[in-house]
Amino acid sequence: MTVAELTTSLRVRGLAHRYGSRDVLRDVSLELNPGTVGLLGPNGAGKTTLIRVLARTLTPASGEIDYPDLPGDVDRVGYLPQEPAVLRHFTALEFLEYVAWLRRVPSADATQAARDALAAVDLLDRANEKIRRLSGGMRQRVGLAASIVNAPRLLLLDEPTNGLDLEQRMHFRQVVRQLSPGSITVISSHLTEDIAPVCDYVVVMRDGCVVFSGSLQAMCHLPEDAPRPVVDQLNHAYLELVRA
Repeated sequence: MTVAELTTSLRVRGLAHRYGSRDVLRDVSLELNPGTVGLLGPNGAGKTTLIRVLARTLTPASGEIDYPDLPGDVDRVGYLPQEPAVLRHFTALEFLEYVAWLRRVPSADATQAARDALAAVDLLDRANEKIRRLSGGMRQRVGLAASIVNAPRLLLLDEPTNGLDLEQRMHFRQVVRQLSPGSITVISSHLTEDIAPVCDYVVVMRDGCVVFSGSLQAMCHLPEDAPRPVVDQLNHAYLELVRA
């Protein structure tokens, strides 16, 4: 699947949101460039709320998002929530065709888009199988396929490896590496091992605030031309940020 190369960044300015008396986003400002961005933070840091705001399923109390290359609707946004809703009585192909229709993929292209998305997550051989008969890991991959069936320019994955075993997590990382480099992909996680192998940049949140935004090397206080940091280095830098 391909998308037009993006020339501008997604800019977030002054996002704030509350649930009752609790501030879950507090003056969040950042810039996301084309590539794969890791959104790290402990549970309750505000990651899911930020993802929902970017996906336009939640309107923040204040702040704005500026994304000139993205149309005003959500047709070119892909979103995988923590618990993706899949229609288990559909086959995988039927469900992806339905999602393609929801995302306004032209009818003539919907079946091919659905097949391409299933191929991208290595499930094309299960296209005609009922989703209820698939394993939990396969259903998660159907959810991922649904998030990319419209060739999104902005792809938002919220804790996408929840419930996956080690082999399934490794396969997920392979899938993410193959996604279009011309889009912005944001992967939310509280596990650095999900971020280290696939992300170009990282955003760290704590208590509703962004406490770091930059490259993996910068997070680990390494030169920008240094090799990609290993998980132990990221773990140490991450704990320094969230425990400060």
